[in-house]
Amino acid sequence: MTALQSGMIHTVFTPPIGMIIMQWHTRVKYQMDLGLFYSFGAVVITKKQWNKIPKDQQEIVRSVIRKTITGLNTQIKKQNEESLKVMYKTIKPVIPTKEAVIEFRGITEKVAEDMTNKAFSPEAMKLLKKHLKEYRGTNGGGGQ
Repeated sequence: MTALQSGMIHTVFTPPIGMIIMQWHTRVKYQMDLGLFYSFGAVVITKKQWNKIPKDQQEIVRSVIRKTITGLNTQIKKQNEESLKVMYKTIKPVIPTKEAVIEFRGITEKVAEDMTNKAFSPEAMKLLKKHLKEYRGTNGGGGQ
């Protein structure tokens, strides 16, 4: 907040609920409507630990995690929609041009490439890209 107030920064990256919680929406004028996905965590169980769970209980664990994550995602989506309504009282949404989106995606690909072997393994990146392609192919993302 101090950096926004002082003019040290002019751009922030956070979901709408974060803008409201941190009161950043009081210090910015525009919101880039780019449809980014915000992910702040994951449920991770190593294969070694997973295999310690009896086979008949693994599906129960999967089911509980799936149900919990689905409920959480629904709640977060609703909170973000409500936050956007508040934000749009003072912030103007800006839709980027097709060229800007292409440029942005190129930059994100370069950053992901640069982070491979530093923040995560090539195998993790390959797996992420595979799942992302599948998700976008089945959820109207057109493989983008």
